[in-house]
Amino acid sequence: MAGKVHLKQLAQAGAVDGQVAVWSAATGQWQPATVGGASIKSVELNFGSAPCVYKNFVVVDASVSAASKIIATQSGHAATGGYPDDAEMDPIKFSASPGNGQLTLSARAMDGPVIGKYVVDYQIG
Repeated sequence: MAGKVHLKQLAQAGAVDGQVAVWSAATGQWQPATVGGASIKSVELNFGSAPCVYKNFVVVDASVSAASKIIATQSGHAATGGYPDDAEMDPIKFSASPGNGQLTLSARAMDGPVIGKYVVDYQIG
């Protein structure tokens, strides 16, 4: 049947444990490859001492380009001087805008104004 290939038809081609089969447009064949894991970074943000609901932060990161896709979320880790349940008690929604060598994190406190420091985890793709 056109478009289907049975796994037994794929040559081993030196594959090792943990590799996956990927299509090579250059050779027109399947070949073994290692798939990289996600790299997640963390940054501590300080909302200051004046209560606020919205705030923007610029984070300098040389691995970010204007074309980057970024996923950002509030970390479950306590910030400096914070408490382990801060993320649960003060949920904050984050969105990220990439730039060359930096990203802008826009924060919105979901349950009312926040103060102090919070940790954000982000992934760049």
